[in-house]
Amino acid sequence: MKDSIFSFNAFDIETDVKILSSSFCKVEPIVALSTSNQQILLYPAKGGKSHSKPINGKVNVTCLTWQPSTTNLILGWEDGILEGYVIQYTPTISKKRLWAQNTSVHRYPITILSWGFTGQLLFSGDKNGSCCLWTYENASVVPIINRQCQKEVTSVVFNYSKVRIGQ
Repeated sequence: MKDSIFSFNAFDIETDVKILSSSFCKVEPIVALSTSNQQILLYPAKGGKSHSKPINGKVNVTCLTWQPSTTNLILGWEDGILEGYVIQYTPTISKKRLWAQNTSVHRYPITILSWGFTGQLLFSGDKNGSCCLWTYENASVVPIINRQCQKEVTSVVFNYSKVRIGQ
């Protein structure tokens, strides 16, 4: 398939471990995989072996996303915690914590993480219907709007048609 828009890359993962979710970084050739054994694995996009230590948790990651135009990886865990990492891409991928765990908003599994196209706004939602709009500033995210919905939010669209630059 010379002109295919699809590609398949094999990642070297333990046979009894399931991949729960994945996300491809648009800035560097890195793929993040969340697994059924409470780990986030970072791989070169071409596949093969991981060259970095996993990010370990006490529970599974339910959502993960890369911030547009950066190598910031945002993780949403089953216990409602949000974490962010700056992933430094070198021949051996290394990681650095972006901000401390945020437990102020969610208490249930994170079901959605979505960045606005500029990377300045982040939307998060959990299984219980709690939603938050965050702003990214000074290498951290700060909650700006918090709402409780009657049901879990499964998708979000950012409407920039009425936004004026510079205001």
